[in-house]
Amino acid sequence: MDRRAALQMIVLAAGGSAAAHWLTPELEALGLEVHAGLTQNAPFRSFDAGAAALVSAATDRIIPADDTPGALSAQVPRFIDKIMSDWEDPQNRDRFLDGLASLDRDATSRHGRPFAECGRADQDAMLTGIDDVVSAMPAGERAAHWFARLKSLTVYGYCTSEVGMREELGAWPRPRRYDGNAPYTPRRRGTAGEAPWRS
Repeated sequence: MDRRAALQMIVLAAGGSAAAHWLTPELEALGLEVHAGLTQNAPFRSFDAGAAALVSAATDRIIPADDTPGALSAQVPRFIDKIMSDWEDPQNRDRFLDGLASLDRDATSRHGRPFAECGRADQDAMLTGIDDVVSAMPAGERAAHWFARLKSLTVYGYCTSEVGMREELGAWPRPRRYDGNAPYTPRRRGTAGEAPWRS
């Protein structure tokens, strides 16, 4: 599958039904490939320091850590930066970056500080306000909006990360092949008082 076509499918999924089974094997494989190429401390390429801080803060509010790790543990900001740098065409990337800048301007106007420096309640209120506006748009417009893209890439990055698949989805390690004739050696059951997995 062409990477740009894959990205378009993800974006269209953001404008469609939330119940749609959009994570096809091809998209999952591409997401895993992107994660495999991430380096924890490498510099961001599409985001300057302010945009990187904003994306980190926003993705942390979209999928916050609770009893399972959130977007930051899954390296979602770096995942989005890599997609923006390696996949996205310049026009869409510029639209996305302009949207981030508009959120920072709104935060500064309302709260006197950039979005990343605002309190979580203020961040949530701003993101919810944008989400309400975007959700009311026709599907085609919604899918093209920078915030829909941020949300869809956050979910995509999280659902294809080892952290997300292991801790949230319970789908790690991924099965790679089925071998119906694999050798099997029965293990004896443990005796009384002995843990059976130690037998």
